[in-house]
Amino acid sequence: MLLVCATSFAQLNVNLGYANTTARYKAGNDLYSMRLNGFTVGAGYSLELADGFFFTPGVNYLFAAGETNPTPGPISLKGNITEHYINVPLTLSYDFPLSGSVKFFLFAGPTASVGVASHTKLTVNMGPYKADEVADNYKDNDYYRFNILLGGGAGLKISDSYLIKVGYDFGLLNRSGVKEVSEHDRLLTVGIAYLFE
Repeated sequence: MLLVCATSFAQLNVNLGYANTTARYKAGNDLYSMRLNGFTVGAGYSLELADGFFFTPGVNYLFAAGETNPTPGPISLKGNITEHYINVPLTLSYDFPLSGSVKFFLFAGPTASVGVASHTKLTVNMGPYKADEVADNYKDNDYYRFNILLGGGAGLKISDSYLIKVGYDFGLLNRSGVKEVSEHDRLLTVGIAYLFE
């Protein structure tokens, strides 16, 4: 009975948005970071647990890409990185009515993240000579696929059909398999979603 009642107040949603991932590395006393830009697209299923209080599991695909800084000198090395993820967020949210059909909402929760593919295209320039090589970043177990993110965000719900939201997540797991090097990720997303009746 409870499942039937909860399902009757559930809404399927589809979403699309901009994604910015930041990998932060620490090696000894040295700190550096790498930023990738891309997009995310997916779907969720919002269950209303109480008036204005929702639980939304979902599945999202995330693509991110960017360039590493080229090395200076007579031999220049540049890397182009592309990454693909499947993310499974489990979020709780609460709506605050503003005016008319507009509501402000806050959301928070964990996200399980699995790296589907990650490649680096290395380009070496030596004077008139140029060479390219594509490396699989997951091949040698020095870069882990799995991560658990924790975060939240805020947004606007319009007419109970459209969402505009901003979220920020912190990666809890060290994704580096290299001894004495740690890597923790950050994820910023800005997106829109449509909720089906």
